[in-house]
Amino acid sequence: MRTITFIATLLGAAALLSCGGEQPPATAQADAPASRIPVGVLDAPQPGETIRGSYKIRGWALDESGIRDVAVYVDRSFAGTARIGLHRPDLIATYSAFPDAEIAGFEFTWNAAAAPAGPHEVTVQARAKNGAVRDVGSVSIVTAEP
Repeated sequence: MRTITFIATLLGAAALLSCGGEQPPATAQADAPASRIPVGVLDAPQPGETIRGSYKIRGWALDESGIRDVAVYVDRSFAGTARIGLHRPDLIATYSAFPDAEIAGFEFTWNAAAAPAGPHEVTVQARAKNGAVRDVGSVSIVTAEP
């Protein structure tokens, strides 16, 4: 019987996976720096919220390499790119290890009146300067006639 051992590093934590048997024929180890992905929160809209007219989709996103852009999708279709670098003093104490914690805010003005009335899904995706991407939030909302 063979043993396969794999060592991986994800978000700075090492994981060791081992599958049964005797001596391993080989060991694969990720020598590259830990893979980092953005973190963040979608502050608005809230799940189930009813939206009319012009609406500001907002939140924050951070990455050790910095945030390159924040994309907004409505019903899985690209709606636009959010304005980034907005002042967020509430993040400094908790995320002091991130160089841009104070300016981690984003905002996108969406014209909800252009969407048909009814349920929709809003997803916000942050892209770091190192190329890593993460959905920082996805919520179901409802648009209504203005």
